[in-house]
This record gives sequence, structure tokens and C-alpha cells, in this order.
Amino acid sequence: MSASETTPQRPGRDRAMTVGLRYPSGCTSATFDITFRGYGQVDNGVTGSATAQFSLSSGTLSPSKGDPISFSASALKGDKVTWIKAYSVSATARLQGARDLNFTIQNGMSLSTSNKNAKGLIQAEFLLLHVKSQSTC
Repeated sequence: MSASETTPQRPGRDRAMTVGLRYPSGCTSATFDITFRGYGQVDNGVTGSATAQFSLSSGTLSPSKGDPISFSASALKGDKVTWIKAYSVSATARLQGARDLNFTIQNGMSLSTSNKNAKGLIQAEFLLLHVKSQSTC
């Protein structure tokens, strides 16, 4: 399996990164490690979350979404805190002939507050996709 150039992760919310993978003919299984790093800083009364969803253009993928990360002022204590979240995702594809597949990682950021004067920021500034293992099935 080989991977093509990836789209860099940019600050903000609801971003997607698609990686082009070339799977060999036959059945191939692979495990990917996906690591997000970013930071959060929220005032009292603000809560937020960061989410991740994964998809493969053909074949099966497990899991299809990662556990969300929650942010609150009490957890962050008003400081700018760096967060890191890692996921392990398994993909299997049964193909006739070598074929290009797209592996998409969608991350979302959301903030909510009941205090119109409160502020908050959650940002993913780094994403690493690593092909941990590959085998025939």
C-alpha cells in the first residue's frame, strides 16, 4: 500500500483531510494510527468538544468515529492547554487489481455558551496519519 500527498490540517473547525491510498490486488488489511494535537482555552460558562470521523471510499473501516474530547473551564482552569488524542483504525479492502482508495479524516470543533460575554477557543493544529501495519487477509 502506498499513500499520496495529504492535505495539511488548517486551524479552525470542521476540516477534512483525504489521503489517497493505493491498495494492491486481492484482500489487504491495514491499521492506521491517527494522532490529533491542538489546544483549548475557554472562559467559565463555555463548553466545547472536538470530534473525529473516518471513512474509506471502498471496503470496511472500524471504528468509523473516535471518542469525542470535551472541554470546559473547570477542566482547563482558564489556561491555554495543549491536548493530544490518538486513535487506531483498521481498514480492509478486497479488490480486483490494484486500486486507489480515499481515506478521509473529518474533524469537528464546537463551542457553546449561555453567557454572551464568555469566550473560548478550541483548535486542532496538527494531525499525523501513520500506517502502522499492513497484511493480506
